[in-house]
Amino acid sequence: MKTTEYIEYILKNYWKIKRDIEMLEAEIKIAETDAETIEGLTFHAQVFGGRIQNNAIKNSTARIALVYKQENDKTLRCIDSKTTAERLRNNLQQCVDFIDAALIRLGDTHEQYYFIIKGLYIERIKWKEFYSTYDIPRETLNRFRRKCIELMAEWWEGRIVKYK
Repeated sequence: MKTTEYIEYILKNYWKIKRDIEMLEAEIKIAETDAETIEGLTFHAQVFGGRIQNNAIKNSTARIALVYKQENDKTLRCIDSKTTAERLRNNLQQCVDFIDAALIRLGDTHEQYYFIIKGLYIERIKWKEFYSTYDIPRETLNRFRRKCIELMAEWWEGRIVKYK
């Protein structure tokens, strides 16, 4: 995939990527607490005076913990590990941070490009509505959009834009 195609993909899916980041953060948080929860639930024996005591309540808690663990394992199989989820989240966050920083730079240096990119991709204004409302010919709008994406691709390749 060319860099321009990649930048356009990120722009088109900007809001979806942000939602994916939020979901990954929630899954990472769940993965962190699950190990502690399972460990606490599976400990079903208490030591009193040197002997171990079991009862039906403690055994049912252990059974619940095992079912919980099996269901949790199904969820965690979707994400190979917490590390993989964190790596994916970090990559997606880097893309979003780049777009945010690039938009700020566009606003400072290329105001007409900023206006078009922000309108079409961030605010999700439809093409027809955009060029009819702002009285911009469709060809000009498309040419500016392509030039802006090419400029952002150059920034991506050179990482000229500094982000968080």
